[in-house]
Amino acid sequence: MRWLCAITLFLAGCRSYHPSLPELDIPTQWKETYPEASQAYNEKNRFWELFEDPILNALEEEALAGSFDLQIAASRIDQARSLVLRDHSERLPKVDLHASFNQDEMLLNPRNFGSPHHVERVKQEQYSLLGDFSYELDLWGKFKAKEQSAKYQLDATEWEYEFVYQTLVTDVALHYLSLRTLEEEIDYLQQAVGLWEDRVHLNQCRVEAGLNSEIDVSKAQLELALIQGEIIELRHRHSLEENALAALIGKPAPSWKIPPGVLPKNIPDLPPVLPSEILIRRADIQSALAKVSAGRSDVNVALRNYFPSLPLTTSLGLSSPFISHFFEWQARYWGYALNLLQPLFDGGKRKSEVQQTKARFAEYFSSYQKTVNQAFKDVEDALSSLHYLGLQLEAQNRAALAASDTYCLSEEQFKTGLISYLLVADSRNTSISVDRQTIALKGQRLMAWVRVMKAIGIQK
Repeated sequence: MRWLCAITLFLAGCRSYHPSLPELDIPTQWKETYPEASQAYNEKNRFWELFEDPILNALEEEALAGSFDLQIAASRIDQARSLVLRDHSERLPKVDLHASFNQDEMLLNPRNFGSPHHVERVKQEQYSLLGDFSYELDLWGKFKAKEQSAKYQLDATEWEYEFVYQTLVTDVALHYLSLRTLEEEIDYLQQAVGLWEDRVHLNQCRVEAGLNSEIDVSKAQLELALIQGEIIELRHRHSLEENALAALIGKPAPSWKIPPGVLPKNIPDLPPVLPSEILIRRADIQSALAKVSAGRSDVNVALRNYFPSLPLTTSLGLSSPFISHFFEWQARYWGYALNLLQPLFDGGKRKSEVQQTKARFAEYFSSYQKTVNQAFKDVEDALSSLHYLGLQLEAQNRAALAASDTYCLSEEQFKTGLISYLLVADSRNTSISVDRQTIALKGQRLMAWVRVMKAIGIQK
């Protein structure tokens, strides 16, 4: 018996899958400059609250409560959990209650009646009530490996739920910031429309007085129409962003509108995060890693199909051809069987299953490596955007100040008759364009901060 146990453990170990995998290249520091955070920085799990915007906070709460994506991800967790229970049940005995009634009619041997020409058909009834017990000995660990695979798949599904959560809250913040940026641009251009309307009226008066030419009126009308067209385009984009937010929070777009608000002014600090911490913080990486473990367990299940199966079955109950004697002690019935089943030839089916599971494991591992590399790229891209948008915004602020000064000077010179109105219009257009770009850069920098938070992994 000891030799049998030793051989069993040895064979099970020989048929386990232990592939040699390449090590991941984890950088020790970021290539892009990571913003310095305070030593006392306390990372806030609900990062959007750092903006101190009550409307954004309310939208995030609505999204977490009403998002269909989160509900779908939660349903997948329930499905994966039920698969774990199913695979665990295969390791447990099965007990069934079997009740039956059989009636057979057969031709008896004519020699029993003394005459070869005598034929007799006899009916036979049988009543049975049996408890069936079946159990397959898991000597090779096949059912244990199946359950482990299901558990790893459950872990992957739970991490996928976390990734959906991370994507949802960041998408809500990104659409919200984009929408507020568009609102600021629209407000600014509406002020410019009022100014150009005054310019059109002023130039018409100057033409009537003989001080200006018709071309000045035409120029002012042209600029007014262009700005009005830009406002229409921005309102279209605003509508699309509002519809996207409605879908994210689980509201019908036709009946939902966002309350008025303003674009946040300041960018919060970032938590200090090393490259190696990304492997733990990112939900998509953890999900991919769980799938790698599940793939390895699937290969072990396929390998263990080469070993014989040892099902044990027993039956205990009552069986009698007479219903009147069915519950008597003489009607008792029992039986048991221990079978050994060793497939010898299956046309390469088990071999193909092993090859398939190994290929799937290789796919999972390659996907894991790709996910890790993509995570580092996401962080570097987001840090680069945050860094260079900050520098660009500084230059844009200087440009906006210079454009405003140029417009003021041209306005003064026009009033004294030193320059034509066309130069005033050009300087005003330049000032409007620079101011619009400044507003857009402020919004893009805020969104870049959100993308950094998403890239490093939001802690729930």
